Amino acid sequence: MKGGKAYFFVSPWILGFVLFTGGPILATIALSFTKWDLIGLPAWIGIGNYTRLFRQGSEFWIVLKFTAFYTVFSVSFSVGWALFEAVLLNGKKIRGVNLFSFFYFIPAVVPMVALTFAFQLILHKELGILNYFLSFLGLRETPNWLVEPSVVVWIVVILNIYTFYAGQMILIFDSALKEVPRELYEAAEIDGAGRFIQFLRITLPAISPILLFNMVTATISSLSTSFTLLYPLTAGGPGKVTQAISLDIYHNAFKTFRVGYACAESVILFGIAALVSFLMFVTSKKWVYYEV
Repeated sequence: MKGGKAYFFVSPWILGFVLFTGGPILATIALSFTKWDLIGLPAWIGIGNYTRLFRQGSEFWIVLKFTAFYTVFSVSFSVGWALFEAVLLNGKKIRGVNLFSFFYFIPAVVPMVALTFAFQLILHKELGILNYFLSFLGLRETPNWLVEPSVVVWIVVILNIYTFYAGQMILIFDSALKEVPRELYEAAEIDGAGRFIQFLRITLPAISPILLFNMVTATISSLSTSFTLLYPLTAGGPGKVTQAISLDIYHNAFKTFRVGYACAESVILFGIAALVSFLMFVTSKKWVYYEV
């Protein structure tokens, strides 16, 4: 009877998981083996979508290459920036530190689409305030930030420091840094260790579990929510230079109506996220310390 009551209380979550998470995942895997245009019935084609994805000369290789580039550097920049800001906030007492914390956390509460449109205006070649300041400083030919391929790929990566999960990571790092025993730093100072050595030998090992957590969540977020940043900002352009897998899924499913092909991309994206997370946990045994 007690067990029945427990299942009754968790049944809303179970039902929600089946309808909105587990069910769609299974449906996506099944549809990835079909050809479907949202009008007729899905037609079974086996691994046809996967062979088309990975065949020589497929545009998916361009998409996959940018996705790898975007994920590696966006995670590196966002995690590194969040840790840097958290260390600054936990340094010696700074006047107005709460105000700085507020501004650092703003991206976590502002809708990403709104931020993206703001950056679109800032980076506009003719109307953008960034090019206005550059021309004011004497630069005659200002860059077209969102059109030049060699520039825009770095722009979309750097803007990840303003995403919502970067703000959340700052708070998580800030809490972790406050838990590091002060006695360790005092002992290190007595031994003559400088700030940088203390950071490498004390701070990083002490917060390594939190660093692993933030790296995994940032990687998954970068793979899954890149659409929110890229679609309003560049729409995958110029060409397919900034076309991540998440954006390509939307393009194939709702613009060219190749739903089965898009589902195959979704399965691959899920596999990439799972594989990268697994490798992080496996390699973490060499650098994560759960006891300091």
